[in-house]
Amino acid sequence: MVGLYPSEVASGDDQRAMPLPSEAPAPDLGDGHAPEPSERAGADGVTGGLTRFATWLTESWPARALAAINRRHSPRVERVLVVVAAGIFIVATVVAWRSLPETDGPLSWPPLIVAGTVGIAAMLALNAVEYRMAARSSGLSLGFLAAMRINVLASAAALLPLPGSVLVRVQGLRSAGATYRTATAAIAVVGVAWTATTFLMAGVAQFVAGEFALGVVVLAGGVVLSAVAVVVSRRATGVQYTAPAAVAMGAVQVGRVMVQAARFWLLVVALGATASVGQVVALTVAVSVSTAIAIFPGGLGIRELLAAGLAPLIGLPASVSLVVVAVDRLLGLVALGIAGLVLGVVHRGHAEEQET
Repeated sequence: MVGLYPSEVASGDDQRAMPLPSEAPAPDLGDGHAPEPSERAGADGVTGGLTRFATWLTESWPARALAAINRRHSPRVERVLVVVAAGIFIVATVVAWRSLPETDGPLSWPPLIVAGTVGIAAMLALNAVEYRMAARSSGLSLGFLAAMRINVLASAAALLPLPGSVLVRVQGLRSAGATYRTATAAIAVVGVAWTATTFLMAGVAQFVAGEFALGVVVLAGGVVLSAVAVVVSRRATGVQYTAPAAVAMGAVQVGRVMVQAARFWLLVVALGATASVGQVVALTVAVSVSTAIAIFPGGLGIRELLAAGLAPLIGLPASVSLVVVAVDRLLGLVALGIAGLVLGVVHRGHAEEQET
């Protein structure tokens, strides 16, 4: 796939990348003995089957269809897509706002402010930590402020009529010393991991809410995407995750989903509506899916329509879901502008200190 999930992330001709170990050491069972051959064969069989299935998925017609959707267009077509996306976003948001259920009072500002400040700041920090982990998986070392600045630029670039967010993150790793294939693979792994985590947590949330059929479908999607992330990381030359690093990456992705869900919940409260934890967690799926299907820049319009379409399945009014996601996007744009200015001043100050 292109865009967020490239299919050809590495090849054997990448001489500058770190080689991955050809075979993992046998795990210690706690009594000082290696596992029996039959036990290892069974474990290898399960792992191999999962890997083959995920590999087939990344090379099957859905992957090729998504690649066709995400392919680069001519500048004229891209400009048209920007206008269409903005039109869809504005019209859908206005219609949904006018269709909001009646509430007992006006818009509540405190939860709106918390979502736009604390919530977005927490997400930016987690994004920077995630990016540093991606750099570390490629054998690179990156400072927190540098990772934060690159992610702010990448988030702003997501609004351009091209996969700008991915390009900025990949270029950041290349500037630190990674090859193009290694950098692309590292960003692909965290992208798939983020989407897989949203599906897994949304599936569990549906089970808790008693929606077992929906929970099975969403959870299955998360399992498949997790397998894809494993395949990409194993096939990518130059990208290597130790077990502790993989667990840490999983924890960061869980934190990102929780922060995004908390922002949605605060905005629901600000509108005077109500939503359960499971409902706002499920809404995060619209964010990750719209990012993967990059028809419009930054998923503009697509994310909001996905949220409205998902709403009936999770028991939320479509108007509430759409307005919440739209307002969250607008708050993010304002916060990105402020963060960009602050980080720009800090970066310029550091540059001047180095010159003197």
